[in-house]
Amino acid sequence: MAPDDLVDPKTAETAYSPAARKAAAPASTLNFIKHKPTQRQRRLAFGIGGALFAAMTALVPFAQTPWLSIPGFIVFYATAAFILDLLVGLLLLSKGAVESNRGHLLLAIGFLYAGLVALIYLTTFPGALVPGILLGTNGSAGWLWVFWHGGFAAIMTYYGLFAGSRRALPQRPFTAVCIAALLAAIAGVAGFAVVPHISPAFDSVLVMNTPGGRWTLMTVITLNYVAAGLISLRFRGRSAEHLWLSIGLIGACADVCLTAAGGHRFSLGWYVGRFCGISTSFVMLMSLLNDVLHTYGSVAAANDVLDRMSMTDALTGLGNRRMFDTIFNNEWRRCRRESQPLTVVMIDVDEFKSYNDTYGHQAGDDCLRRIGHQIAAATQRPSDLAARYGGEEFALVLPGTDVTGAKHVANRVRLSVRQLEIENRAASRPFVTVSAGIAMMVPSDNLDMMELLHRADMALYKAKAAGRDMVLAAS
Repeated sequence: MAPDDLVDPKTAETAYSPAARKAAAPASTLNFIKHKPTQRQRRLAFGIGGALFAAMTALVPFAQTPWLSIPGFIVFYATAAFILDLLVGLLLLSKGAVESNRGHLLLAIGFLYAGLVALIYLTTFPGALVPGILLGTNGSAGWLWVFWHGGFAAIMTYYGLFAGSRRALPQRPFTAVCIAALLAAIAGVAGFAVVPHISPAFDSVLVMNTPGGRWTLMTVITLNYVAAGLISLRFRGRSAEHLWLSIGLIGACADVCLTAAGGHRFSLGWYVGRFCGISTSFVMLMSLLNDVLHTYGSVAAANDVLDRMSMTDALTGLGNRRMFDTIFNNEWRRCRRESQPLTVVMIDVDEFKSYNDTYGHQAGDDCLRRIGHQIAAATQRPSDLAARYGGEEFALVLPGTDVTGAKHVANRVRLSVRQLEIENRAASRPFVTVSAGIAMMVPSDNLDMMELLHRADMALYKAKAAGRDMVLAAS
């Protein structure tokens, strides 16, 4: 048999014995393709996106309605945003490293940046952690909000423009982390000290009480809409990741619009906008976790297929020697526990060397393949195993079967091989035949399972010495 022979799918389907047939699995489990969104995911995504857009449109006229002042809410919001963005960023870093995808690293920069700035923003919000302001000045929280949402939208826009460029994207996860940390540090320094001193009259960018504030807010809103539109139009939701990224950016647009329309803290627009902003990271996290589960399932299925392929004979589709040793060992222990008989049948093709010398190795392989079909067909019970023991020798493991039952199975194999009428001019008989040796034991602690194989092999030797084409059982 040539070492690169592969089993034919139809052969594998028909030749496996019941115990080995479970080793077969669709080849498609080995195809690691890009995870595409299902129709159910698309419908869910469109529903969430539509709900976010509808909420934004309906609530803008009422965005300035005052609500109860809950200073602790901003702690919850900023902490949740930090944790969600950090998780999404780390998952994207891991995915980018595993898949060598620079686009994922760039997305990771955006989410890590947003998470770090959210944490800095919490320290500048009046009354969040301390009665006054922990860091920065009165305008720091407003400006950090601008850098937070505007910077994230700018990174997403950059991703939409240069996701396919090899020169413009980070090449390593460590580089992506450093870039995110550097950008967040620049935003923090600017929000703490630089910008508030440049615009001292601009107490809070969210109040829109100056032309500069209105222009700044319009810039942030425009950046978010450009990022959402660019990514939606360029990638068109062809992957689940891009589909949910588009939906998340709709949530970011709703956040900045409602926050700007609210005009002051603790308004209806301010509260609802925060929840819409959380949705950006939340839907991406759910998408990535679903992708992880999908990939894990594919890897587990592929590993299972590879493991079973390693226990299958490529030529005949029967179990190989490794599978025989494993199942024989397991059945010996099981029969020992249950005091059940265990029978082994060793089958050998008579005068196969002369057949190979006369007709060639390819014909010999085909002969073994056809005989393997007959051996597999003779094993009907799920617990029975048919295996290629080595060369032209096959073996059957028949747990819970006595010698009479094993003779019936072995003679069925012998007669079915004769009915194939595979010509063998160089042999003592005109057609290819097989001989079989049978041995049975009830396993116990005092017996060695290798003795059972030895007895079956000796019975096979006697059958061949007595004239071949027969079945003999060990005494």
